[in-house]
Amino acid sequence: MAILINKPVTILGGINVEQLYLRLFYNHDWDGKNISCLVQKYLSKEAYINNANHSINIEGIDSQYFFRYDRQKDGVDLLKFVHEKIKQILSTDKTQLVADIDPDTGDIIFEEKLFVDPSTNKEVIVKGDPKMVEEIIKPKFADIDEIEIIDLDPTL
Repeated sequence: MAILINKPVTILGGINVEQLYLRLFYNHDWDGKNISCLVQKYLSKEAYINNANHSINIEGIDSQYFFRYDRQKDGVDLLKFVHEKIKQILSTDKTQLVADIDPDTGDIIFEEKLFVDPSTNKEVIVKGDPKMVEEIIKPKFADIDEIEIIDLDPTL
C-alpha cells in the first residue's frame, strides 16, 4: 500500500517532479491508543519499489506523525488507518481560531448582543465575546483529488 500524490512539486531548490510516492511505517504504543507513523518519500514508482532515495525532504510533508487511535471507532486495519490519516492531513489546511481584528483600527471586534435593560425596558446593544475567525497556519499540501491510496506490487 502506498500514497500517490499527483501534483507538480519543486524540490531541492529547483527540481520539478510530477508525482510523489509515500511509504508509511507505523507503531502503536503499549496500550494501543497512540500511533506513530514514519513517512518515506520517493520521487518515482521505481524508487518506491526499489526502496531507493527515500530520505528526500519535501516541504509540507513531515517525516513523522502521531495519531490517537480507538480500535472501536477506527477499526482494526492499522495500515489503512494511517494511510487515510496521512491523506486527510495532507489535504486539509491546518487552522486556528483567532480574534477578528478591525483592519482600520487594529482593535478586536466583539460580537454585539441585544439586551433588554430590566429597569428601563429598553433594548441596549452590549459587547459580547470577541468575534473569532479561522486563520490558516499551514496550508494543505495537495487537494484531496490529487492524493490516492494505491497498491503497489514490488514485482511489477
